[in-house]
Amino acid sequence: MNLQQLEYFKIAAEKENYTTAARMLGVTQSNLSHAITKLEKELNITLFEKQGRSIRLSQNGKEFYRYVKPALDTLDKGKAKMASLSQSQDYKIRIGHIHNAARDFAAQAIFQFRKESGIPATFELKQDTSITLLQAMQDQKLDLALASMVSSEDISSKFEFVPVYREEMVVIVPRNHHLKDAGCISVRELNGENFIAYSRKSGLRSLILDALNESGTTVQITADEIMDSAICRLVSMGKGLSIVPNTPDLLDYDVIVLKLKENLINRLIYLCWCAELPLPEHVFAFINFTIKHYALLENND
Repeated sequence: MNLQQLEYFKIAAEKENYTTAARMLGVTQSNLSHAITKLEKELNITLFEKQGRSIRLSQNGKEFYRYVKPALDTLDKGKAKMASLSQSQDYKIRIGHIHNAARDFAAQAIFQFRKESGIPATFELKQDTSITLLQAMQDQKLDLALASMVSSEDISSKFEFVPVYREEMVVIVPRNHHLKDAGCISVRELNGENFIAYSRKSGLRSLILDALNESGTTVQITADEIMDSAICRLVSMGKGLSIVPNTPDLLDYDVIVLKLKENLINRLIYLCWCAELPLPEHVFAFINFTIKHYALLENND
C-alpha cells in the first residue's frame, strides 16, 4: 500500500466515477482501476460496487474511507506547513558564465524563473573560462554554468550539456583599418591580416581558427588573450583584428564591427552541470525551466 493508491481511492470515492476521478488525477482510467484492484487485493476486501456506469463505496469501502480521508488531509496540512517553513531556507543557485552576453542571458532566465516558479531563489553569478567553470562545478563551488562545449572527452563526459542560445560572431577592426568601411566581409578577406586570437584556454580559439583554416584563410597571430575585453583593447590599439561574439559590450571599445558573410562559425552556448554530483531540487527546477523555455536543437539555423 502506498500514498498514491490511497489518494486514488479517496478521489474515486468522492467522485463515484472512474472516468471523472481519472481525469482529475491526470491518469488513465485503466491505471486508476488497476491501482484500486491492487489495493483491494492487499486489503482482501471489496472497496467499490458497480452501479451502472458509476461506482459507489461498499460498506467496507465506507469504513476504510473514514480512516483514509483524515489521514490524507493531515498529510496535506503537514506538507503545507513544511512549504511555509521552507520559505526561510536558502535557495541559492550559483551560476558561472563565460562572458557578459552569457551573464545577460542568465539574468533574463533568472527573471522569468523568479516570476513563474514561485521559488524564492537567490542567485550568485561568476565569470570565467569554460574549463575553469567546469572545474568549479566538479569542486562544488558552482551549481551550473553557461559555457562552451569542451572538446576533451574526459571532461565533457562528466557533464550534461544543453544548448540554450546561439551567438553571432563578428569581425572587429581598428578605426583606421583598411576594412573599416566594408560593413560585411568574407572570412577570406582576412587572409594575411594580423590577428588577435583567444588563448588556448578558451574553446573559441579552436572554433575560430578551425573555421579560418577550412576556408583556406591564413592569419598572422600577433597575440592571444583569454578575455574578450583584452582582445577588444588590443584591436582598438591597432595590434590587429579579431573575431569575437557580437555583444553590446563592443560599443564600449574604439573598434569597428563588421558582419561575416558566411555562417562558418556556429557558436552555441550551453547550460551545463556535473552529472556525477547530486543537486538540490531548486537547482533542478531552474534547469528544467531553462530547458523548457530556451533549449535549442543544435542543428537549427
